[in-house]
Amino acid sequence: MKALLLAATLAMASSFAVSIAHAETPAELEAQAQKAYEERDYTAPGVQRAQDASDLFGKLAGQTTDQDKLAEIRVRQAAACFFVGDAASDTNVRITQFWNGYQLADLAIKHFGINDVSNVSAADLANLLKLPKEQITRLGEALYVRGINLGQWGEAKGVVSSLDRWPELRNSMELMVKIGMKELHEYGAYRTLGRGLFLIPGLLGGDTAKADKYLAATVKGSLAPGQSYSINGYNNLFYADSLKYAGKDAEAKKLLQDYLKADPNTILPGYAPESKKAQALAIEKLKTW
Repeated sequence: MKALLLAATLAMASSFAVSIAHAETPAELEAQAQKAYEERDYTAPGVQRAQDASDLFGKLAGQTTDQDKLAEIRVRQAAACFFVGDAASDTNVRITQFWNGYQLADLAIKHFGINDVSNVSAADLANLLKLPKEQITRLGEALYVRGINLGQWGEAKGVVSSLDRWPELRNSMELMVKIGMKELHEYGAYRTLGRGLFLIPGLLGGDTAKADKYLAATVKGSLAPGQSYSINGYNNLFYADSLKYAGKDAEAKKLLQDYLKADPNTILPGYAPESKKAQALAIEKLKTW
């Protein structure tokens, strides 16, 4: 009996020693999280990898004391939440994931002293513009990722029922433009503004003419080399909707048909899953047009 107890004790000690020896350092956690995110796609295993990335970034955040680094990690975790939400068919899952992503990115924005995007004074803006370019880019990323999570949360909740959050989303994207980050993510600020103005009913603040200008700019500003379509599939999808609404059916169809000729694995480096989904959506849209 004593021998058995001793063996068990030694086994536990050995197991503990191994776990300590293989304890995850912050660098290891970050590498694992990034690898998981890079393995995301719109299949069940791929969505799980995005969720793994979110969980690992969350674990890493708990080990991070450097506030600049923590803000960066929260944005990357928020991006993983966005992907999981975007891949979900269940509305409640979408709402939860997008809201989680919004809150995580909001923490990153607060790191820059911004508690209310609608209340950034001229003096505040001047101070933000004095930050190093790397910091301004990080703020732009935080504003963008929070914005797309909030926008998709609004769509999942219902455009009209979530309309009270539109000013916040609009102000976030306008702040991106003011700090010189309008081109980030292939004119992500314009894409988000344009889509919002297109979806919101005119009587409630929508404006299809303004939407068209924003969305046209996203495509024009991010053209594939030698082509007439954007490297970002959602620029093409959203602008095509705007064109069709304006009665320019042939132009809308051609934009999507041309985009479908692109190689989704290479057209937007690092975003092959999103490009493949955008092309799948384009195919479905063309079937009804």
